[in-house]
Amino acid sequence: MESLGSKRSKFTLIELLVVIAIIAILAGMLLPALNKARESGKKIKCANSQKTYGLLHAMYMNDYSEWTVGAWRQHNNDSWDCELAPYLSNLKKEENRTSALLNCLSNPLGQLAADGQKYRSYGINAYITTQNKSWSFGSAFRRGGKISRLKSPTQTIWMAERVQANNIVFKKECADVAPSGITDITNISMHGGRKNYSFYDGHVASYLLMETMGESSNYSSPLGFWIGE
Repeated sequence: MESLGSKRSKFTLIELLVVIAIIAILAGMLLPALNKARESGKKIKCANSQKTYGLLHAMYMNDYSEWTVGAWRQHNNDSWDCELAPYLSNLKKEENRTSALLNCLSNPLGQLAADGQKYRSYGINAYITTQNKSWSFGSAFRRGGKISRLKSPTQTIWMAERVQANNIVFKKECADVAPSGITDITNISMHGGRKNYSFYDGHVASYLLMETMGESSNYSSPLGFWIGE
């Protein structure tokens, strides 16, 4: 015959279900916080990658008499990331690091395309302002310009996040970016809507897309940080 003490030491089915319910409630409370912390870490890593490329861009401008890198070159189709790649020491050994820097961990498409090519999460601003005249990289050359021609490098976006299936490392497609090309839900929802933007002076800041537009509400005719005004 079992003693009263031994009977009391066993869980009843109801008690077990209560414990499971409490654990489920606690997990439900903690998981959103953990996911938020994980996403915050990804966003910080994304910003650090942009800062690294901002530094590479500064080195490029120093070597090329203050000319900024263009989205891609017409004569050889080299994209901006290909142009800046030599500034990562020992490129062959740094290939994996290069790809990691070019693709944000929050990219919902993942790291590799179906054909094994590596995604790129960023593009170069397709709009800048030169003195009193606005101009884009244009369909013919996608070229850069003298940094001294910018009204305000500190207020002009250089690099922005762009998630797209054909945005591939070292490819000219999707090498530039404009607001009208990143208004879909996939792009808008990254980092909770507040994406990272790198500016021509090298600093990185987080904004909602509309906050970068200045007084314009037309994504096809942006003002604000996209043209440095």
